[in-house]
Amino acid sequence: MSKLSENFIPNVLQCRGLHDAHPRPLAANGKTPDGAILPKRTDPATAWQMPYIEINPANSVSVIVMDCDDYDAYARFWYNHARYPKPTYSIRNRSNDHVQAGWVMQSPVQRNDPPRRYPTPCPQRWLAQVVGRMTNALGADTSYNNVLARNPTYRDDTLETHWTRSRTKGYTLDQLGNNLPNVPNERLVDNGYGRNVTLFDSLMSFAGKPEHQTIDLLPQAMTINARFDHQLPLNEVRATTKSVTRYRRYFRYYDHSWQSQIARGRKSGIARQTANAERDAQICEMYRSGNGIRAIGRELDLSVSAVRHVLKRDCKAYQWKRRGRSMRVPNDRDANIVMLNEKGSFSLREIAEAVGCSHETVRTVLASQTVK
Repeated sequence: MSKLSENFIPNVLQCRGLHDAHPRPLAANGKTPDGAILPKRTDPATAWQMPYIEINPANSVSVIVMDCDDYDAYARFWYNHARYPKPTYSIRNRSNDHVQAGWVMQSPVQRNDPPRRYPTPCPQRWLAQVVGRMTNALGADTSYNNVLARNPTYRDDTLETHWTRSRTKGYTLDQLGNNLPNVPNERLVDNGYGRNVTLFDSLMSFAGKPEHQTIDLLPQAMTINARFDHQLPLNEVRATTKSVTRYRRYFRYYDHSWQSQIARGRKSGIARQTANAERDAQICEMYRSGNGIRAIGRELDLSVSAVRHVLKRDCKAYQWKRRGRSMRVPNDRDANIVMLNEKGSFSLREIAEAVGCSHETVRTVLASQTVK
């Protein structure tokens, strides 16, 4: 038995990157005569001396374990396929050639993150894909629940444990996933993590419908679970149902329906327009007087995009100009600009200096052709 460190992790695992294990794990001394494992929860010092132990914490995954029931899988781990990431440890049963291998994660993958969708998959969804591809590629047992695993530090003459000496730190999900062959989603086998994500997604879609806001979700969760080739345990189904119920209660209380979001957005927009009505009117007046967008922005300390947004929304002159027309109101300055331009002896910058405006404003006035 390896010496335990202060955080109850054997040194042989800690030096290979394992920094988070279950503080009070399930453990078992062996199998009953009928092949069943009857674990009990105990302290880490006692658990790490037993042949079966719960390594991963309750809400995260520190070690990905694959359970293979044929020696060919063990051979693939080490000899046949160099593209597969080497497991941190592998335990071979000499009596039947069954193999159980574990990959230590560089940092624990949280299992209680909401399985949301965005361009970069969230850890829980990416974990389900990686484990499904590993199970498919290695021919591992799809019904293994990733809870109880063989203790790699347990010494027994019937077991042969092999450690990866060159690997002193854990893997990331990208390192494990990028080195495995791509498998279409419809061919991915059901694994513990993938079934949890599928159950959560399906139950959330069901619970989000208006007619399902008050009904009990557990029967629907049991129906979804019955579709899996290897069903999830009842306690996991209940835990997922409880999580979805909590989300449904939160969304119902704060009314996060799309209709309410549109109404809140419209109300917020009206409030902002009312608060800035005087400023917006000034922007439109300055533009109709011949000031350019940049000049208006400098005068009112606004960005060009903010000024343009107001003009697009409220200023008819700007809207008509974008359509190839003009509604510029003539004034004395515009008349002076046109008069100096008709003389033909002044440049745009000279005209701008003479009337006290920018050369962009001079160009705008001349282009409008509203004052003859």
